Amino acid sequence: MKKIVVMLLVVLMVVSLASVATARSVPGGPWIHPNQTVKLSSIIQPEELEPKLLDIEARAIEGRMELEQYGVSNHYEWPMYVAKFGDADTDNPKIFIDTQIHGDEILGTHAVLNLIREFATSSQPEVEYILENVTVWFLPMVNPDGGTIFEVEHGPGKALSEATSRRNIQFWDPEEFDLVEGTSAPWYWATPGSWGDERRLCVYDKYEGIGGYDINRDSHPSLVHDLFEHAEYRDLEAGAPDNLGNWGGAPGFRVTPEGRAVRDAFADLEPCFYINHHHMGTPQKDGEMTTLTIQAQFVPVVEDPEPGMKGVFEAPWEFEGATYSLHQERLDLSNQVNYLVYDYLTSKYGGSSPLGNVTQFPRVEEWNDGWGLPGTTLASHSMSANYEGGREGAGVMLYEVRGQQDPWSHTGQKSSGMLIRQSEEALYETLRAFATGEVFDIDPDLFEAEVPSYGTPASPPWDW
Repeated sequence: MKKIVVMLLVVLMVVSLASVATARSVPGGPWIHPNQTVKLSSIIQPEELEPKLLDIEARAIEGRMELEQYGVSNHYEWPMYVAKFGDADTDNPKIFIDTQIHGDEILGTHAVLNLIREFATSSQPEVEYILENVTVWFLPMVNPDGGTIFEVEHGPGKALSEATSRRNIQFWDPEEFDLVEGTSAPWYWATPGSWGDERRLCVYDKYEGIGGYDINRDSHPSLVHDLFEHAEYRDLEAGAPDNLGNWGGAPGFRVTPEGRAVRDAFADLEPCFYINHHHMGTPQKDGEMTTLTIQAQFVPVVEDPEPGMKGVFEAPWEFEGATYSLHQERLDLSNQVNYLVYDYLTSKYGGSSPLGNVTQFPRVEEWNDGWGLPGTTLASHSMSANYEGGREGAGVMLYEVRGQQDPWSHTGQKSSGMLIRQSEEALYETLRAFATGEVFDIDPDLFEAEVPSYGTPASPPWDW
């Protein structure tokens, strides 16, 4: 009888625990649920970043780190800092890393801040070896205006949830750039109702329709092109609707101060490699959610460019006959680094952990009519210039981490610890491999041959 009672108690305990687990899995798990109020208490805000960076600088090993401000954001005038480890005047490999160019893509800022802290203060032999053999500069928050938390009604009960915004906060004023009144804005400026997902533009209601730019369409392969400074080179007709019309297959105009800050830091360093950290939706491969998808190429390769060729972008307002194109040696380096990250994460974690679920992001120049996206920083910085004394492009890598930190992109701050760790480890391994030189021994063809494709987008198992 005693045994029966004990067995019944055990069964009841198991059932009870299962019920608790089931109950907890409803608001938990990998997805934001429609009735959840989203809070972003763990997310670094722009006003918190400056004190953290200044504190790290104060505690840094002497001579290890330099913190330099590269302007301010457009609306709130948040300071934009670059943490520098090493000088631009060096024979070491030079790496430039930035994050949060979209304000709702946040976790890269956390990963980079962790690396900045480690590199500034650690006396570990491996860290010292990396910093002796690599120069690396970090811009941890490109879009602090967009990253500023606001509240929005969300879910069936319309509770106030916390959200961030993809774009910056900036009005279009053609006269600011010495352009005629009525000149249309670049295509990547948006106000509520102009285009795109209304939910992700709702932040602008708070600012009386100021609107904002997708900073990651505001780049240009020329490091001196700046509409504010070079408007006199444009032959504009008063009131023409598309004088400044742009589209996905053309470079941007550098109308944002945030985009110009990225350009200025990149130009000061002239790196051989550039890493740009983003977030995405939730792709699924073989029934498993991908936590990271990566890519190396954003415009077509052109070996011997001629002005006017598809994939080559003329800039007669700056250099007579100047063209910009991606060369094979830059793509090879990009493929080497991308494969390095894939191999490191999958070898270390395999299929037993989400940290090892890495795929290849769709090739941009294939799905955008063969042009790619030259207005992105990755595309622009990867291209070389053929004018006299022109620069070499950089190898590039895209990080697209699962989820975004707004109520409609499925994750909020769920799984943030794991995703930050994944990016932090991969970035550290990349810098270590540059320091040892082993990255240059990788067969660049392995990236296309072995890294699995993106898969298919996945969504929560309910109707929003």
